[in-house]
Amino acid sequence: MNDKSRCAFRIVLGGWLVYLGCSLLWQMYNERPSNMILMSAIAVVFVIVGAVCVGHSLKVLYDLRRPDGTNAEEASAEDADEPEAPEAPGRGSGVQPVELAAPEETPEAEKNESPASETETAEELENDYEEK
Repeated sequence: MNDKSRCAFRIVLGGWLVYLGCSLLWQMYNERPSNMILMSAIAVVFVIVGAVCVGHSLKVLYDLRRPDGTNAEEASAEDADEPEAPEAPGRGSGVQPVELAAPEETPEAEKNESPASETETAEELENDYEEK
């Protein structure tokens, strides 16, 4: 089951709980049985749980229908704070994978050279580093 159908199912379920709670409250009001307080409390719980379920599912459904997939608070905060970052490559972005080539061979003379000659001392290397 995908997210949209799950939200629709929860909206229907929440609406049914609200309907069941309201009809139970109406029945308790008309009949006035001995356990009226207990049944009324249960009916109020049904109404509250159903309303919360419907409200939350509607919010999630609204967030899913946004084109960028973020909810309203995050979108307004991101727009005010930072500019949009470029999209990462992924499915459907039109970016094709690139095969990396093997590194080129270097001549033997370059391989044997070290960045610092062996005759320089540590103090001379520090002075060169500080100058940069």
